[in-house]
Amino acid sequence: MKYKFILSTIALFLLTSCTEQKTKNDLTKENLKGKVKSVKETPYLVIEKFGEVIKGDIYIRGSFISDDYFILLSSIQHKTYNEIGFETEIQDFDTYGTTLKRSIFNYNKKRGKLILLTITP
Repeated sequence: MKYKFILSTIALFLLTSCTEQKTKNDLTKENLKGKVKSVKETPYLVIEKFGEVIKGDIYIRGSFISDDYFILLSSIQHKTYNEIGFETEIQDFDTYGTTLKRSIFNYNKKRGKLILLTITP
């Protein structure tokens, strides 16, 4: 009886220690798998016609008027990742493709995110 208990305890220990360790990085947070270099997100409005879902125009967050032109703010984002899966750059665009904001990141030894630079043209 004692022999079975010790054997089952050792087997349980070995099974629990062999589980795969997931690395915590920005790719796993976004549920992306594989070697991803960059992701571009473009949200669209959803239109339903006769029970069928159709892709509409680009989703517009808001708008503002500059001296020379009218700008529509959309939620288009382009994220770039490094070799180990952490974000290195995020760019926000308007509907015309003009960069609204660009943030560049770096990481310390403990993999804490540091914002190096945010550019707003």
